[in-house]
Amino acid sequence: QVSGTLRERAVELGQEVLAGDLLARVYSPALEPARDSAQARLEELNAQYEQALREYQRSSRLRKRGMVSQQALEQLAAKRDSLRASVATAEASLAEATRLLEESELRAPFDGRVEAILVENDEYVSSGQPVIRLSSPRGREVEVRLPAYLLSHVFPGQNVPIWPVQDRS
Repeated sequence: QVSGTLRERAVELGQEVLAGDLLARVYSPALEPARDSAQARLEELNAQYEQALREYQRSSRLRKRGMVSQQALEQLAAKRDSLRASVATAEASLAEATRLLEESELRAPFDGRVEAILVENDEYVSSGQPVIRLSSPRGREVEVRLPAYLLSHVFPGQNVPIWPVQDRS
């Protein structure tokens, strides 16, 4: 999901790997600062929200004694609610920045063996570019080519007839 320079390759050709093992790490200079900035923004908004909450609670008590107008109390409630929404947005931004940083680590999706190393250290890697090819000793891998007009007629789990390209009978 991220582009960058391949900074670390943790496996060698022919090496056995388990699902979840670190294969390689891509370095993108913007990822860590983006995460740190999102974390700082969240902390700032949390502090502002907590202050707005205290102001509202204080003013609410004073309103009961008639010392604060209803309008002022409503303005404080609106400020509090706005900051609560901003905190939620900042939490989502932090989660996204953290997820992107985690995706700079390439991990084995299944148990297998390193079949090919397609990119060397310090080479640039585009998002979606293959870096390492794994093979699994379990089962066989089959490539199925399906015409686009049939896609709406095939569903997961459905049994379909197949034949080798050479034998269409």
